[in-house]
Amino acid sequence: GLGYLPSWASPSPVLHLGRTDTPDELPPIRVSSQNNERTAPMLKQVIGRLRRAGRAMDLYPIPGQTALSAPAKSYHYGGSFPMSATPSDDFSSDLFGRVGGLKNVHLVDASVFPTVPATTFTLTIMANAHRIATKVLRDQL
Repeated sequence: GLGYLPSWASPSPVLHLGRTDTPDELPPIRVSSQNNERTAPMLKQVIGRLRRAGRAMDLYPIPGQTALSAPAKSYHYGGSFPMSATPSDDFSSDLFGRVGGLKNVHLVDASVFPTVPATTFTLTIMANAHRIATKVLRDQL
């Protein structure tokens, strides 16, 4: 199974954007994480619920095999570099998706959407999965 913890219980991504000597150079970017004291208890709670529901879902967590991916690992993490006509800092993008004044780097995914706080389609996928699972369970009873 693949799942996500809510953002308030997940480690936070920390972006380190380096400087370049010329505007035509790509900047060095390093992504690290900041621990969140809520992560371990939330993960334990989720695994416990999966164990209790495992038979109905035919999904059984394997002890010792659960792993957390790095922060912000998803398909399209929205709102990381909010787009604005007047960017306020190095982590805001202009109307061309440029961050930190970099002329030749254009972000074109959901990271520039200022009001998309999380993955853009994960909740839709989860809602569809819930709909299907609910229908299958009702039809089996």
